Amino acid sequence: MLPDWLRRGPGPGRYLVVPDGPASAGSVLSELAASGELADWPLFLGWLAGRPTWASGIGPGQGRTVLGGYASVDAIASGALTYLPVRLSRVPRLLSGTIVPEVAVVRARAAGHGFRLSSSVGWALPALRQARRVVVEVDESGPLIQTPEVPAGDVLAVASTTPAYVPPRPLLDDASRRIGELVAELVPHGATLQYGPGTIAEAVVAALDRDRKSTRLNSSHANIS
Repeated sequence: MLPDWLRRGPGPGRYLVVPDGPASAGSVLSELAASGELADWPLFLGWLAGRPTWASGIGPGQGRTVLGGYASVDAIASGALTYLPVRLSRVPRLLSGTIVPEVAVVRARAAGHGFRLSSSVGWALPALRQARRVVVEVDESGPLIQTPEVPAGDVLAVASTTPAYVPPRPLLDDASRRIGELVAELVPHGATLQYGPGTIAEAVVAALDRDRKSTRLNSSHANIS
């Protein structure tokens, strides 16, 4: 059961902020959407992976986003979301001026006396620092990695009821496998790679499997920054 301050809309110009990534929050927005109360919140969103059910409840002109994606393209096309062509490096400044976070909702796991962010970190930290209130969706199934801690403050912890989105693995054909092999030959031993969803990226990783112990892979599926 969500508290009243989360169920009612904020003052003018104040946003419910959800940073981006496959492991971004979703349970709170799903509950608000199911009760019809999501419509009361101006939204500021990042990249929505997959197609979360609550996204269909975004009303006309309700929010803004700094990243289009498969889950938000319809909302952008209909005018429900306004796309802001802003570099990710500029999002912290945006959150300290134009966009005023009333509530930031993130997925995290318990760590010590607090919480660590899920694998989808993105621009969550500046959102958390600027938000008046923070809601943490606690997901104990998240990976045990040294992500940043959720800043201490007015934090509401709720159980996560929506799994992190896992992008489907693309099928590799002979051409993509060969491209992957050629690219893999250019990767020096001990390199750190960041890769995102896509056939060629998967082909490169598959080609590097033969020497995985000497090549660290940082998947942007996890959106770690």
